[in-house]
Amino acid sequence: MAKGKKAKKKNWKLRRQLRKTFACLFMVSALIVTAIPVQPTEAGLGSPANSGWTVDYSDYTNHWVYSTTTSMPDVLGMITKNGQQPPVYQDQSGRFRFVYVDSHGDWSQTSERRKSAVIVGYDGGALADSALTIPASMDAYIKYTDTATNGSPYAAANKQGKPLYYKTWNTTRSIQNEPVLTSEDLNGDNIINDYIYPETGEYAYSKTADFVEPAADESKSSRTASPNFKEFMPCTPDTESTWNGMDLFYFDNATGIPTATALKDDNDPGWKLAYGDDVGRIVEAPVEFIGNYYAEYNGTSYTIVESTSAKSVFGGATQGVANTNIRSLKFAVDPSTKVSPLRGIGNFAFFRCTGITSVNFGNGLSSLGNFAFGNCRALKSATLVEQTDMGSTGSALDTLGAGAFIACESLESFWVPYSIKNIGDFCFKDCSALTTVTLTDDPNGLGANLEQIGYRAFENCAKLQSLTFPTSYKGAEGDASNGGLGGKVFHLSTVAGCKQLKFIKTFDESIQFVTDAENENNTVGGYNGGKGYVDGSNYTISMFKSDVDAGFYFEAPGYVSGTVDTKTPAHKMANANHICFKYLGDERYEVVEDGKDANSNAVGLVFQVDKDGSLIKFQVENTDGTISGYVHVPEINMPEKVGQIGIVRISEGSFDHNCYIEKVVIPGTVKEIGPNAFLGSHNLKHIIFSNAANIESIGSNAFATQVVDKQHGNPTVYPNTCKKTLDDGSLNPDFEAFLNPDQTPFLSFTGAIEKDDGTNTEPFKHAMREGAKINAGQQQTAYITYYSGLPMNLTVKYNPDVDGGIAELQHFPSMKDLEEGFAVTKDEYVGAYQPLGSTNVYRYPYMTDELAKRIKDAAAGSGSMSEEMTAMVNSVENVV
Repeated sequence: MAKGKKAKKKNWKLRRQLRKTFACLFMVSALIVTAIPVQPTEAGLGSPANSGWTVDYSDYTNHWVYSTTTSMPDVLGMITKNGQQPPVYQDQSGRFRFVYVDSHGDWSQTSERRKSAVIVGYDGGALADSALTIPASMDAYIKYTDTATNGSPYAAANKQGKPLYYKTWNTTRSIQNEPVLTSEDLNGDNIINDYIYPETGEYAYSKTADFVEPAADESKSSRTASPNFKEFMPCTPDTESTWNGMDLFYFDNATGIPTATALKDDNDPGWKLAYGDDVGRIVEAPVEFIGNYYAEYNGTSYTIVESTSAKSVFGGATQGVANTNIRSLKFAVDPSTKVSPLRGIGNFAFFRCTGITSVNFGNGLSSLGNFAFGNCRALKSATLVEQTDMGSTGSALDTLGAGAFIACESLESFWVPYSIKNIGDFCFKDCSALTTVTLTDDPNGLGANLEQIGYRAFENCAKLQSLTFPTSYKGAEGDASNGGLGGKVFHLSTVAGCKQLKFIKTFDESIQFVTDAENENNTVGGYNGGKGYVDGSNYTISMFKSDVDAGFYFEAPGYVSGTVDTKTPAHKMANANHICFKYLGDERYEVVEDGKDANSNAVGLVFQVDKDGSLIKFQVENTDGTISGYVHVPEINMPEKVGQIGIVRISEGSFDHNCYIEKVVIPGTVKEIGPNAFLGSHNLKHIIFSNAANIESIGSNAFATQVVDKQHGNPTVYPNTCKKTLDDGSLNPDFEAFLNPDQTPFLSFTGAIEKDDGTNTEPFKHAMREGAKINAGQQQTAYITYYSGLPMNLTVKYNPDVDGGIAELQHFPSMKDLEEGFAVTKDEYVGAYQPLGSTNVYRYPYMTDELAKRIKDAAAGSGSMSEEMTAMVNSVENVV
């Protein structure tokens, strides 16, 4: 205990000595070492195989996933077939225009009897609370005149598209309606005593001898006179209370419009009673679709036109003004079934309706068209009804159309229900506020039906945090069994511009994450071996890494089922491109950095951490991801982070018993060096602490580099151990030669001596104590050499022979040292360092050839000097 106190006292003595000696005492900031990974070469594009998207979005059939809206009646096709336009109706509210057709889009008498309403127009107008509800059913009204002076120009319509009329009457009646005496002898008693009702001439009574005068009310007739026909009147919406329940008529001619004469002649043979499935009134027509087409009125008639981004039923960008006053959009349910009859929303239906903030889709929806809600910039909430019982009830919607929500800048989240199989190309592109897209909320990826995600579906979703693919997901182009191209690929351009994307997770061990722009010679990450270009884009791995969050990772199965060392495509791709990989269902995060072996050949350096930031594994790999033993990798630059996890602790199981490392740069994030961290790494000579002040503790035997056990040389226990036998089977003579009595081990620390508060750093205190000697067995006694790093370049070592042990200054740089760039020879200085690939040897392990040149220039006073170089020169010239 007493010896420990003396050692601590001498450490402080050294600090006072150094402060007194150096006038310009910057007192050693931690050395910053930067490791710059080398990215793989990526070639430019060849000829695109599938190009063709237009600026107007109209060409949405050239890529992977788009809504065919096949359930929607093909009215345009039927127009082409029949050579005529369908009747266009107005609903009872006057807001909507619709066609009444069968499942094929046919409106004729020869069509299917079951028909429904397809909305093809909307007249806008004021809305209560800015809320629009698409009705569950509509009554049909058709224009019967252009010259209505009073009331509506629309009349109820029958199933032939003809206006309906009702009869009106002229009637005469006595105001008093009381019996009057007639001059006729009606009862045959030869007395004028008979009374009749004057309005009809009917007999009332006779005042005979036994006649009793009736009460006043009873004497009045309870019958009316037969009315006289007046004329036919149109069944307008404003007069429905009059004609509802009456017999209705239509005029059987080509137009359904009667002449003025026919209107006043109920005996005209053109008048037909409207009843039945063929000619009856269109009432309560179920609203099943919002069309892929809209009705264009030219002043006299309607023409059905295909919807585009320029104009559609509710939307439009140039040819028509989108309905911007709609804030809330809902779909009414049938009161008898409690289900919305709406089955399909057509292409561009609400395109650029910039006022819509929320949409609640009906539970009968089965088709959502391409760009249906594109550019609805205020849309914050879009809610789809979930299916229950694994799809037996609820929404039957299976495809979100291409661009369905493109540029919905306010949309923050979207939940994909079980029924959805396909997310269309560009579906959520440019949804800049979109944070969460839930493809599955089951921890095992179940409870979803999603199979395809389309081209650039999430491009420029700058706030999107993550994507988790369900087990059903088959890849962008779908599985071959589903009619797709197969291959199970996910194009990274799908998430181009997703600046905050933190991870992509898949449960599938065969999914490939690929780019659109790699050549035949780079199959790792190259779509279809680099031959299947997508659209002529040049989106590369480097661009993807630049786009996503700095801590991004892929989570996937690590190895192919039934193997222990065959990496899955996702694992291999992440490793090859220095992207963090998380093992599915396991809190292990891994990244592979570029390294060099002793012959400057490329190798992969595998760093694996747990969720708490402990480095739990270090491994050297070949460039193809396979593992070879006995690879001499002298220099290791640890990354600060593995994905989102900062490395804060170096644990046993990472660098211990690694017989080939010579230098390790520890990042500034590390706070703890765990027990046995570098145990048995007997060739380790240099540890560089990027931020020594951040180290809080160093565990027992953490740097007992010369201590090995009986498993030394057993690669099944220690994968990076020494080679015990030579290729011919004989014992390797150098196997444990390092333990011989003539061997003096060497280990250096580089880092700050003091913290900002003036206390010594933990690495310095660890090195300056008796317990820090590193020799083992019969080796010569040796202690850790401590370098302060730039700019002071002090060398301090524990000396147990002076005053019970002190921290002793071993070397202080001279101007000659600076002029030589700290160059030495291996024979001249124990612990001399030769950078990998260099022929030069230096005193300090942080030296490089480039740094040596800068130091020489600073000593010579040539060129401009950095603050660091100036401090270095001053520390040598101004010794107090």
